[in-house]
Formats: sequence, C-alpha cells, structure tokens
Amino acid sequence: MLGFRILVLLCCFSLAKASEIYCYDGDTCYYQDIPMRLINVDTPELGTKKGYAAKKFVNDILKNATNIRINYKGEGYYKRFLVDIVVDGKSLSEIIIRNGYGERY
Repeated sequence: MLGFRILVLLCCFSLAKASEIYCYDGDTCYYQDIPMRLINVDTPELGTKKGYAAKKFVNDILKNATNIRINYKGEGYYKRFLVDIVVDGKSLSEIIIRNGYGERY
C-alpha cells in the first residue's frame, strides 16, 4: 500500500513545501517520512565535519526555497526512492556539487 501511495505521489513529480522535506545527511532526504536518495551526487558521511556541513547546507537550501519539485527517477539500494529535487528551478544535486559539498556520483 505504501508503494502505491508513493507511486501516485511521486510518479512524475510532486510539488513540496520546505517544511515537508528533511535531509538526514547531504544526499538522503525524507518527504512525508518517505526515504529518498538524491541522484548524481555523493556527500561525505555523517560523523565527519564535512558530512555535517553538507547536511546543514542542504537543509538551509531547502528551508529558504520558494519552489521545490521532486522528480521521481526509480528505486535504489536500501529501498530508497531515487529522486532529483529541483529547488527554485535548479537541481539540488548540482547545487551541492557546485558549492563543494559533494561529488558527482
């Protein structure tokens, strides 16, 4: 049942409010308790200064966003949904990479 809800919710895209998205680390986010993995980016793991900096950077970007869109791309490892989160018209993955908080994956 959860899979069907998610499919309906994220099939093509979903508009989201900043308050509905929380990023656990730099590349793993949750939307309404649904785990999502950002595509095309890998950030340092939590437990490191760089990992915590990436998490803070991503959550700050989302908190200050005017428009957030989630583009569903498939299902990945650990049953997380692979997504491209678009913030104010720009890919969050690209923003992370461009600002030095992650690497292309």
